[in-house]
Amino acid sequence: MKNELETKVEEIKQDADVQRALEQTAPAQQKKATLRTRLRDKFVIGSHLALLIVIGVVYQLIDIRFKWFFESYELVEKLIIAVSVAVVCLMLLRLIEVYFIGRVANAVHKYNLNRVARLVVWLVIGFFVLTILFQNCPERQSLYERPSAVTPEAPPAPMPKGLSAKPMPP
Repeated sequence: MKNELETKVEEIKQDADVQRALEQTAPAQQKKATLRTRLRDKFVIGSHLALLIVIGVVYQLIDIRFKWFFESYELVEKLIIAVSVAVVCLMLLRLIEVYFIGRVANAVHKYNLNRVARLVVWLVIGFFVLTILFQNCPERQSLYERPSAVTPEAPPAPMPKGLSAKPMPP
């Protein structure tokens, strides 16, 4: 009789609704949730940091040693900056997924939060990349974009004899 009662209690404890109710009524000491980051998450965040450091070193090397390269190829500088912004945003997305969304207990809410976070991050990346690529830097404009540097302004043509610059009376 006692065994049957224990088995029924164990079956009831296995129910998802009962488990949620037990978690809500558990004392705070037992609820102490330990957040464990997976090795894969640590590797991805570390690789984002390493890639960001490599991009920064390449940018500084080109900027200090080969200034003419950025002056000749402005798009390369913009692409390097855009890639670094994208890497930072993806690293922040992974940190948010691991440390904030990972704490959510409900699988449906966790899935929805992941989807919304990814959507927002990709929209932010698109906005920043487009802004960086299409920004207008007046100090780095080429000769084709500055018409005054290509063709000097011509002096005004002299007035023919007999014509005056005065308006005619009505």
